[in-house]
Amino acid sequence: MSSRQYTADGRRGRLKPVPRLLSIIYRDTRGQSLLMQAILVVPVLLLAIGLVYDLGAVAVAQTRAQDVVDLAVQDAAKYINWSTFYATQEIVLMNEAVTVAQLRVDEYSNGQVQLLTLNVIPYEINGKHFQGIYMMGEVEIPMRYLHMLGLPTITRRVQALAVPAYGIESAGN
Repeated sequence: MSSRQYTADGRRGRLKPVPRLLSIIYRDTRGQSLLMQAILVVPVLLLAIGLVYDLGAVAVAQTRAQDVVDLAVQDAAKYINWSTFYATQEIVLMNEAVTVAQLRVDEYSNGQVQLLTLNVIPYEINGKHFQGIYMMGEVEIPMRYLHMLGLPTITRRVQALAVPAYGIESAGN
């Protein structure tokens, strides 16, 4: 083997001897760059795909749960004491309201959404005080990929408010 070789910039010259420790570390590494990138990039790529999949599942489940709770609270709002509402504009839920809300939640979500609370709450809009029927539900979403990282499920809460009609306000003549 000749001691004269071409250097990186194309000039002929004598290569300097490499210390023994560096020669052990920096052996011929041609082709290993691609292997190292594959070893590092493939797990990161799989983790990113799993994260996108699981977070997409959370978004879909939360949207469905919100729709279920919205529909259930609207059905429950039909079961108020109408004589009290007409006389005082105060909302009093009948006993059937909770039963109907739970039935609708179970029917629309196939048991995935749980009804946590259903009650009458006061609220204010532009200085006017009203009452509404408030409902909170909860959905538990199983994680397929994040489960491997120690996160088996994600729980999301959703809320809805239903307001019975308060009549028509008119101004002027």
